[in-house]
Amino acid sequence: MKPFLDADFLLHGDTAKRLFHNFAAGRPIYDYHNHLSPRVLWEVKLWQEQ
Repeated sequence: MKPFLDADFLLHGDTAKRLFHNFAAGRPIYDYHNHLSPRVLWEVKLWQEQ
């Protein structure tokens, strides 16, 4: 039986799996849906330096 939360959770199809594992998996997550002002996102460079 396949585990519920495996490495392909919510990835439907070979294309989605290939794109995620070969490109997106090693990238940081940017969440622009927040309550910070655009100025804070622009001035704080911590996100870009990691």
